[in-house]
Amino acid sequence: MISKRKKTAPTKSQPTKKTETPTEKPKESSMFKVTLQKKAFREADFPHSQAAIIFSIFINNLTGSDVRAFDGVLTFTDPLDNKIFSSNLVISNPIAADATMEWAGQIEYNQFMSSHQKLRNEKLSNLKVNFRPKKILFTEGTTKEFE
Repeated sequence: MISKRKKTAPTKSQPTKKTETPTEKPKESSMFKVTLQKKAFREADFPHSQAAIIFSIFINNLTGSDVRAFDGVLTFTDPLDNKIFSSNLVISNPIAADATMEWAGQIEYNQFMSSHQKLRNEKLSNLKVNFRPKKILFTEGTTKEFE
């Protein structure tokens, strides 16, 4: 038995309502622009020093206010934004609004950790760095915390 389908008139689509989105708070990643400038490896020189991955970053204050101190998580990724290594970062030096500071640091190298091996061996041109602030102390005394 063959059944016939009834032809139906095309339905008109209802106009879509545009919903207004509330004004978004500034994203934590927009508070500071962080740029990786240098990366090097220092071999161990026992008993004087342990092997380390040494790096230098520029931190640009985009908060619109002078900052007295801040902390957060610094994350190194590959070109596809796959996480290589993360570390807590605490900066206790003041940085004026819209100013850039250079910060140099190091990670004690552990040859048995794959994240350390990958960070050491990755070319500077293939590394991206992201900073996610946790807390910012402004010079006028207010504090802003992030989740």
